[in-house]
Order: sequence, then structure tokens, then C-alpha cells
Amino acid sequence: MNVSNKLYSRGGKSGEGYVGIKEVVNLLSSINDHYPHFYTAEEHALLFQNADNIQQRMRVKVSAAYLKHALNIPTNAKHPNPILKVVMPKIDEINDTVGENDPSNQNRFSFVPGLLHKYEMLLAYVSINCSSHCRYCYRLDLFSGISSKEKANMLQVASYIKTFNNLIDKVKQEDSCWDEKTRVWVHKKSGESLFHIREILFSGGDPMNLPNSTLIRYMVLMAEAGIKTIRIGTKELVFNPDRFDKDFWNALDLFHKYYNDIRIEFVGHYVHPYELIDPKTNAQGEYEYDIHAEYHVRDNIKHVLNAMNERRTWIGHINQFPIIAGINDSPDILRLLMYWTNRLSITMHNIYACREIIGHKYFRKENTIEVQYKLVEQAKIGLSGIENHGRLIMSTEYGKMEVIGLEKNSVLLRINRFMHGKKYNNSLIKVDLNRLKPEQKFYWLTNDIIQTALTPESRILLNEDYSFIKELKKMAAAHVSKTKKTFCKMNGQVTIEVIGENSVPNKINVNLNDSKMTLATVLAEHGIVEAACQEKLSCCTCVGTVETIPVDVLSPPTEDEMDITDTVIKSFSLEGTQLQQKVRVLNDSFDKQLSSNIQTLAKQENTDLFILSMRQGQEIFARCYLQQTITVLMATS
Repeated sequence: MNVSNKLYSRGGKSGEGYVGIKEVVNLLSSINDHYPHFYTAEEHALLFQNADNIQQRMRVKVSAAYLKHALNIPTNAKHPNPILKVVMPKIDEINDTVGENDPSNQNRFSFVPGLLHKYEMLLAYVSINCSSHCRYCYRLDLFSGISSKEKANMLQVASYIKTFNNLIDKVKQEDSCWDEKTRVWVHKKSGESLFHIREILFSGGDPMNLPNSTLIRYMVLMAEAGIKTIRIGTKELVFNPDRFDKDFWNALDLFHKYYNDIRIEFVGHYVHPYELIDPKTNAQGEYEYDIHAEYHVRDNIKHVLNAMNERRTWIGHINQFPIIAGINDSPDILRLLMYWTNRLSITMHNIYACREIIGHKYFRKENTIEVQYKLVEQAKIGLSGIENHGRLIMSTEYGKMEVIGLEKNSVLLRINRFMHGKKYNNSLIKVDLNRLKPEQKFYWLTNDIIQTALTPESRILLNEDYSFIKELKKMAAAHVSKTKKTFCKMNGQVTIEVIGENSVPNKINVNLNDSKMTLATVLAEHGIVEAACQEKLSCCTCVGTVETIPVDVLSPPTEDEMDITDTVIKSFSLEGTQLQQKVRVLNDSFDKQLSSNIQTLAKQENTDLFILSMRQGQEIFARCYLQQTITVLMATS
């Protein structure tokens, strides 16, 4: 059953897919070449009987493009289709649902809803939709709502970044010293390192499920708040390659035109080489995973890879993924994946040990940390130094732990990244397997393993506090939640009102007619960075009417709010403000008739105004509509 849904809306295009366990399993039931080898009759019946439980753990969702590719892969009873396993449910998922509601206790590091601040970088849940649902997804708590995680408000995120970085600057000036051992600035009393937030990961869900105008708007907010690298965690390259269309690249190029110092990294989650290349089988029907064999890249992803490579001076592409039993827990599969990601200019980043999500035992099987480490190291045999970059990582509550070796029945871990502020990056931890109880195995760095198999020194290392940086995070979050900043402009007079924790308003009046400052400069100087960045991007200001714009308490856009109304259009005109690169000066050249025509066409084609403006070559309108979209949201909040 093909479905088109607003949740699939991607920059004016609708995707197709299959949603719901009964629809998907029925679909496979009708495909005799695949179904008999993937589900037995007993499994088929059990899936229907337990459909609600399967859906409750992780809703079944498969994009048409991914399913079409999967069903083109030969399969037989001896060798079940590895790609179908990524998205198709199995009854064993719910046979043992032991696991953590909030894997790695991530909520501990969330000081603003939808935002994780664990390391020097941030992670923001910008979307709660994906084109397909990986059955092993460790974010299933975000989809199910079981851990109270929610989508981030990116205006709040921008305010948090600016406030936190200002606090770091203040500490550096007043209460810091240079640590010769670590070669970083540290807080004098606590010794905790002082780093600005300069990087953010857009996650979810899949950020590429957002409309282009929303995604670019979020990127602009981050750039203006001080972010230098934006990661976009996505699997759309293999789930829905057509998402990366001309409209998307035009929008991204427009962003780069005005923010050419920002690095963008696409973070893929490709777990199997057959997601990227067409498979090969031998005479016995067995899959081949030989790096010396000739493979072909999937036709429908070539255009995406080429577009990324054309922009490689400011766009990167990396891959990270977990080891999943029955999908990629083989050195041959991992070797071919490392080899082909390098061939396709995709940098291999981290290979993750399976987290203890709900139902994790089915996806992990008996693959202990020792087994997973051996798989990764065996996979590197025969690969060159530029091909074998995978490293096994546990993303634990305490930080990222890299498994670096096995020694005398012990596992050696290196603290690859500790929590923000902690001092012991690159320290070693030994997990002594001889200390384990008979019933224990080392699958994860659980509290039981820490108490049983770690030395007292290692336990102290993990439990070290980072209270000073934590307090700075809390202060930044309190500023976001308790301080409201509004501004209005009328006839050149700007009034900025700041309401602090004591609820006492502080009004600041600026007459732009008597000042050489632009509205963007005034707003930025008073900490209203979101509105300032809108002003800078589009060169539009409200004139003739009073607009009161709450900045720190806004919600992300809904589908309805993406439409621009005539009322808002009439309240805007263009000023002669120069942009970053002095591309052009905008004054009275705003063609209201053309604007009206674009709006009419957008409604007829059910297309976002930002996208249609880019298609029409009207960059002026694209910037203006992007700003107006933000203002509509503010005015209606």
C-alpha cells in the first residue's frame, strides 16, 4: 500500500512508503521469491498475533525506495536477505524486552528539552520522523515517548549556545589558568577544561525529513549563534535518495554563500555494504563479500555522492553504525563495508557496540565486547591504512570508550571522550574478565561490570564529578527558560524589552534614524541573536506596524505555519542593508506583483514558498520568505 503523508514532506516532494506491520508483512507475503525464506508460516502468524507489541516497541515503517532495492537482492533459505533484516520486524524482538528506557542515561545530559550537552558538541533532536525505521534503532525511546525525550526548539538551542559560550568567556577572563599538562584552559579551582560549543549534531529522527526551508533556518540559527560545524545525521542516502534533489542543493548552496566558514558533515548510518552497492552471489547462491570482486554502486545514489564530492571543500560525509547480529557481525561484511565507504569518499568513523535498548538481546545475540572487537580487527586484515579506519566504541553514560585491545583475559578501554569538562581523556581502563561472576559476560559497561571487573582506581576515574561545567550548563538553561526578550519596531524606533528571573521588565529604546547601526546590529548587541540572524539573512524588517516577537519561547514550525499569509507580506519591505559578502544592495526592488505570483503558484503546486523561489531563480524572495516564515511563527506563538 503506497502512502503519501505530510510527515513525508521533504522540501515540496512527498515520499512513498509502507507503514504498519500488517501492510508490510502482507506485502511480503505476496512476493513468493522472498517471503518463504524470510518468514515461516509460524512467524507470519505470530507477527499478526503480536502486531501491537511489535508496533509498541518500534513502529514498522519502510520507504518504497529501500524496499525496492532490498527485494532486488537475491535470497534463499540458507542466506536470508540482510537488507530486509534492517527494517523488517521479527517476532524475536519481543521475546525478551529487557533493556533501558533511556540508553546510556542520556536525559542526565539534557538541560534544555530536546538538546543533549554531554561533550564539547551538542546533539539536538530536530525531527521525530524517519523514512524507514531500523529495527535496532537506539533512539526508539524518542519514537515511543517512553523516556520523555522531545523535539528541540532551535531558537532555545541558539540562545543556550550563545549564553553558555558567554559564560565560558567570562570564566576564562576571570577565573582560569593554562594547564601545561593538558594544554588547555581550565577552571582554577576545579581543574575542569573550558571549551566553547562550536559543533552541533542535528539528529532525531532524520533531519533530512524536514522541509528545506526549515532545515536551512535551523542551520542559520546555529551559524549565527557561533557554531562552526553542523553534523546532519541521516540515512536518506539509502532510504530515499531522491530527497537530495536540485532544490536541496540549491538551498544548501544559498546557505554556504552567506556562511562560507561553516563546515557541514553528513553522518550516514550504513550498516551493510549492500545498502550502497549491488550484491554479488556465487554459483551456490551465497553472497560474496570479496574486496577484489567487481561491484556496482547503486544507480540511484550516484547523483548524491557526486553532488557531495563537488562540494567537498565544505561538505564531508562520514559513516558510523552498530554491530548487529545477523546483519553485519562478520569480518568479511565489515571489511567490504570499510573498503567501499573509502572508495565512495565516505570516511569511516565509529563502529558501535550494541546498546542495551529494549529488546537488545535479539540484535546482540552472544556477541560480547571481546567478540565484537575481534570482528572489527579481523575485518581490517587486507585493508590499507586509508581503508581500515573503523574503531569499536561503546557510547556509555560516562563517555565514549574505545576498545583498544585484549590482554590476558582482560579488555583494554581508552576514554576516547569524557563528558564536557572532565580531565581524563585518553586514560586507560582495564576490564578484568577473571573477576566476573560465572553468570556475567561483558556486553556493556554496566554498573555490575564496573563494580565487579574494574579496579578501584578506574571506578574513581569514572565517577569523577564535573560539577563546575554542569553548573554553567544549568545557568545557560535557566537563562533560556526564564528570560524572555522581545522587540518591536515602528517608524525607526526600536524598543527592546528584557524580562529576567525577577519578572521585572527592562526596556531599552533605540532610534535607528539617529543611529548608524542596523536593526541586526542592535538586536545582536542585546542578545537577541535569533531575530538578528533573520534580519541579516533576508534584509527584511517590519515597517509601519508594531511587531512584538518573543524569541526564547518558540516552537518549531508546523505544516500550516509554513504558509505565508498576505497580511504578513504587506507588513514587509526591503531596506538597503548589505549582506556578509556585499552581494547586492536591496532597496525598493522588491517586486510585490512577482511575490504575489509566486505565492499563487506555490499554493497551486502545494510547494513551500522558499523552494519555489529558489526554483524560479528569485534568491531575494527565498531569503525574504525564509525570514517571513520565522516571523509568522513568532507572531503566532
